[in-house]
Amino acid sequence: MIYPVILAGGKSSRFKSTKTKVFHEILGKPILFHIIDTLKTLNLSPIFVILSKNYKELFIDLPQDIVLVEQKVPLGTGDAVRTVFDYIEDDNSDILVLPGDAPLITPNSVKLLIEKHREEKNTCTFLTAILDNPTGYGRIIRKKGFPYKIVEEIDTTPKEREIKEVNTGIYIFKTSVLKEVILDIKPDNMKGEYYITDCIEILVARKERVNAHTLEEPEEMLGINTREDYERVFKVMRDRVLKKWMDEGVTIMDKSTTYIEVDVEIGNDTIIYPMVYLMGKTKIGRNTRIGPMVIIKDSVIKDNEEIKGPQLIENRTL
Repeated sequence: MIYPVILAGGKSSRFKSTKTKVFHEILGKPILFHIIDTLKTLNLSPIFVILSKNYKELFIDLPQDIVLVEQKVPLGTGDAVRTVFDYIEDDNSDILVLPGDAPLITPNSVKLLIEKHREEKNTCTFLTAILDNPTGYGRIIRKKGFPYKIVEEIDTTPKEREIKEVNTGIYIFKTSVLKEVILDIKPDNMKGEYYITDCIEILVARKERVNAHTLEEPEEMLGINTREDYERVFKVMRDRVLKKWMDEGVTIMDKSTTYIEVDVEIGNDTIIYPMVYLMGKTKIGRNTRIGPMVIIKDSVIKDNEEIKGPQLIENRTL
């Protein structure tokens, strides 16, 4: 059994918003819900979401497989994971930990991480990435090819700062061992917080099996701390959605001016002209022509229909 835990209790101070960043939307869906969808694709449930105080009310019509856990005081990622132990009694399970602000991680990358963890019978396996510019991320310190600790950038030495292999914040642990070692974490760092990353060095010292899996596509680890990060992640996700529909037989005349949200459905042989926005639960039939300069939201467009612009269509049904 694998229990996924999403860490969404951060202060979002650099995002400068009245609401936590994980509830800001990308392509029609909150950042946090993109990660939940990834886990559901892998049939992982229940999904534990760790939130700070006062954010539970943002969940409306909560699915039964989502369990909200409150981190009353934000004391770091290690403390956040510890809050979920009261809900997990099966010590023979694994705990999968993911950040709530990194929506680009794909089901395949999570699947490969789980497979490596099981095949090698590791106590902990975590995802890393190789970045040309690793600024802002924790560095992976290795000995004889194996990782033995993760150092947050604020705590790195000048030499460690040159390392290009970085932590993605995604780990899978044996539950029984994690419950033990997390008690050994000390807040002896610049922020005075309990870092889940410190578990790696503690596990290695205990002679536990620890290894890492490196992402093939480093962009999957991109997190959102600032509005500039948000724009970068948005562009990657937008391009993924457009490529998906082009691979399904949809013609998109100008990717740079086309906006399609993740819950939209489009039939093949449809042509999307420039400056088209398809939003919400919109369903576009086969062999249609849309645009230019058309916005369609929560509407159904039947097969062989032509929608010319400029035009706004909302809540249209057949």
